[in-house]
Amino acid sequence: MRRVLLVSIVVVVIVLAVVIYYVTSHNLASKDPLDPLRSVLGNAPNSLSLTSAGLSAGSMVPKQFTCDGTDKSPPLSWSGGPEDTVSYAVLMYDPDAPKGTFYHWVIYNIPPNITSLPEGIPKTFRTSFGLQCINDFGRYGYGGPCPPHGSTHRYVFVVLALDTKLNLPNNTDTKVFLNAVKGHVLAYGVLVVSYGH
Repeated sequence: MRRVLLVSIVVVVIVLAVVIYYVTSHNLASKDPLDPLRSVLGNAPNSLSLTSAGLSAGSMVPKQFTCDGTDKSPPLSWSGGPEDTVSYAVLMYDPDAPKGTFYHWVIYNIPPNITSLPEGIPKTFRTSFGLQCINDFGRYGYGGPCPPHGSTHRYVFVVLALDTKLNLPNNTDTKVFLNAVKGHVLAYGVLVVSYGH
């Protein structure tokens, strides 16, 4: 009798674990992809149009822009920036990462007359388009989508129009960058895509 009871308890625990995993993993997509940036964006309007010749909103990221391909940054362009924009910044992150938001890319101090980035920005601190932070992989520049095998995550590209040019050290990580831009965002634009193995 005790053995039957023990087996029943083990089965119930396994079933509950499976249910919790299923509910947790399937609720990821219901979360607002901009939640990680709410404190940074403040009351700034979502008035910039952010597009890409290599990506389509809501679609899967082509392999060349991921860790399974050549891991190069995709081309991006934007419009609708306020007249008093001093600089732009572009970032990309994974809001569905198992241990919390994972920042794949930040490039900042993009001059206000530049409203597009070509494919394959060099993975260095200083580029001809702007400066780059150290991403959560621990490297400068873009690190493409690389979700755990068996999962599909969303990847959020955001362009920020800022009222300032940032003076940050060359070893700046994404946390320092995000703190520095609080209160300086005039407007933003978003492009959300997905990738999975």
